[in-house]
Amino acid sequence: MKNPIVTLGRAISERRSRSTVSTGFTSLSKVRKAVVMMDACEQSAPKCLEIVKEFFAQRGIECEVLALNLGENCLLKPEDGATLVRKRKIRWYGKVRLYRGGEQMFIDLTDGSFYPTLNTAVRSQALFKIARCQYKGIIDLEICASEGHSQAEVFETVANIITKVQ
Repeated sequence: MKNPIVTLGRAISERRSRSTVSTGFTSLSKVRKAVVMMDACEQSAPKCLEIVKEFFAQRGIECEVLALNLGENCLLKPEDGATLVRKRKIRWYGKVRLYRGGEQMFIDLTDGSFYPTLNTAVRSQALFKIARCQYKGIIDLEICASEGHSQAEVFETVANIITKVQ
């Protein structure tokens, strides 16, 4: 059973910090900064981080990777170039403390089972929001990946699509 106090805290947080920016498909030429959220405990996390950094570096886009470390077997280290979001960096109602905003593109590569990713997507002022799962109509592009597809494979699909958006 869900804790009603946490549910109320989440509802208040979403209502107070919901983005008012209208979103839609945006070409990469208009993107100066991108935020990518990923699961640091997934097997493909190091490979995915490398692919993400390389993709945005080739296009001269600043990229901030927020890697959720909510498990015991984290495969990423702080020196890998990602910001590790541990449990102590998430407020009791699910707001990520390390998220700064200011991006034009938001990409969520997690499977959608973490509330902090939903809260960050709601708060994001990005012009173009992409996720692996649908979040109450706030995502512009949903990538439906069946079970067994890694974050790296999902990002390669996303990269293929966003390079074609004009």
